[in-house]
Amino acid sequence: MTVATIEAAPLPERMEYAKALAGSSLIPRAFQQRPADVLVAIEYGNALGIAPIVALSEINVINGSPSLSASLMAALARQAGHKVRVTGDDRSATCTIVRADDPDFSHTATWDEAKAKSAGLWNKGHWAKDAGTMLRWRAISECVRFACSEVLGGIRYTPEEVHEMQPERVTVQQVPVAKVEPPKAQSLTEAVAQHQEQEAVWEKPGDPIDFGESPVVELRTPAQSTKLAVLIRENNLQRDEALAYFTSVVGREISTTKELTKAEASKVIDALQSARDDGADPVTGEVVDAELIEPEGWDK
Repeated sequence: MTVATIEAAPLPERMEYAKALAGSSLIPRAFQQRPADVLVAIEYGNALGIAPIVALSEINVINGSPSLSASLMAALARQAGHKVRVTGDDRSATCTIVRADDPDFSHTATWDEAKAKSAGLWNKGHWAKDAGTMLRWRAISECVRFACSEVLGGIRYTPEEVHEMQPERVTVQQVPVAKVEPPKAQSLTEAVAQHQEQEAVWEKPGDPIDFGESPVVELRTPAQSTKLAVLIRENNLQRDEALAYFTSVVGREISTTKELTKAEASKVIDALQSARDDGADPVTGEVVDAELIEPEGWDK
């Protein structure tokens, strides 16, 4: 469906179209099985004048907030007739926009190492991997926002900028582990008797102690441990970063992967896979566009 077709279609037809797209595994994970979100993204695409499938690829949803990639911001500005020029290197980048309706004045935004350090971004996440690209994206988004915000359809920030507005992640502090004396050696007969006695306590009717659900908690499996190790490596996480991420995902402090239950490990694996597939940095939440190569005519 083209933009014009979508705009002209009755709401029930647009809803059916969104439902069909939501069932596909080829669209971004944030929209899969969420037809209402797909419909809203398509409506944003209508406002921006872009096709539905492009809207789903370029409109990122971060904790419920829609955002646009910096490359799309530049494309929308150029599509509106404004001139967008970008220059820079790994230490500094400048974006200059000359509006079509005011060719005698230029708007300029510059991002450099000092500005990124002041914002607490330098040498973190994707900034450590490709500072030059991140500087260009920031210069573009800032300049478009102030020079021609009307082309953004009400969406003013990139995924990276939305992440910065979110509350800071929980950090994990290492706590010294108290020395524990090894258990006293037991014979097989004594061990069996102790186990049977404990089982009798758990199952004793009318016992005033509320154990809640079964006191036996199933810990993460060897297969989950292997999967976690692979995902930690794929997401380039250090030990402290991984533990902090686990803590934020499961909602309780995790000081070692051995503490994860089977259910918690599954939750962390899903989160890491989502971050990897979406190109997000699990530590900072930053997302780098899949195509980092500047388009032809980028600095014209």
